[in-house]
Amino acid sequence: MDELRSKLGWKSPIEVGKFYDHSWSSNWYYFVYGDSKTSKAGGKPMNEISKLVCHSPVYGDLVVVRSGPMGSDYPEQFKRGDLAKAVEFYTDGKNDKDEVFNEREFARFSRRMEGGMPSGSTYHGSY
Repeated sequence: MDELRSKLGWKSPIEVGKFYDHSWSSNWYYFVYGDSKTSKAGGKPMNEISKLVCHSPVYGDLVVVRSGPMGSDYPEQFKRGDLAKAVEFYTDGKNDKDEVFNEREFARFSRRMEGGMPSGSTYHGSY
């Protein structure tokens, strides 16, 4: 958070969203930060991407990092094109970020439980 304050001049950075990618992985996700002090009243435009991957629309800039549950192993760096594909995954109206997140979390949890889904398997439906 200190880095967001110092490099971007954000007064109050907060987590504004998190979403899984387009390839049905469940070991990591994208974590999104925004400045809680930025609003429409502050003259910043609404970030259109935020409507797809954040808890609520955000005005101004977003910072996206790769993160994951404790104990997950994942590369921190990613390509801009991969991020674009992940965001595009949520534009077709078929993939709701909250439903996808819950499905992936369930799949990850199931793999950890004895008798759960084998590692590497994925689930593409609802329970």
